[in-house]
Amino acid sequence: MEQMELEKCMETEAFIKERDELQAEVTKLQRMIEDLKIQLDNAESELEEAKERQNISSSIELCKVRGWLWKRGVKGPTGRNWRYRWFISENDGRLYYYYKHNQLIPRGSIALEKITAVQDLPASEQNVENSCFNVVIPSRTYEMKAKDEEEKLRWIDALNHLIYWSKRKASCNEGHVLCTDENL
Repeated sequence: MEQMELEKCMETEAFIKERDELQAEVTKLQRMIEDLKIQLDNAESELEEAKERQNISSSIELCKVRGWLWKRGVKGPTGRNWRYRWFISENDGRLYYYYKHNQLIPRGSIALEKITAVQDLPASEQNVENSCFNVVIPSRTYEMKAKDEEEKLRWIDALNHLIYWSKRKASCNEGHVLCTDENL
């Protein structure tokens, strides 16, 4: 009888040991599943951000502008005279202007994300062609003139799109979790 009780006790201890080992293994697997869920959530979030960055880059590329405009000077030997300049937007978020369209070194540039407004001038301040507009940054207002009203409106529209997408890109690059219109 004692032998049977001893065997029963040993079986119970073996059962308890096996049960405890299985419970430890289940707990370990549950932690692994939780870690994998967190990793999956992070990967999905990173994928969404990558898609948004790609969308922004594609949009900036589609909105690229280039062409001739007159820009009114603010200093130099010719003072406030109008100067004919070749303008081109680049992927670095800047609008460059050159003396000539094939010149390698830009005369200057405007950071698109710093532009606070692209303003169509009221009729009282327009020229005969109704082709003047302003590009406003905190430190300066660039006075511009296109060849005609239609071209002016195309420039204003294109610059507003570029500004929007450049600010979205800057917002994403600042480390926002997800780049949305709310970040602008």
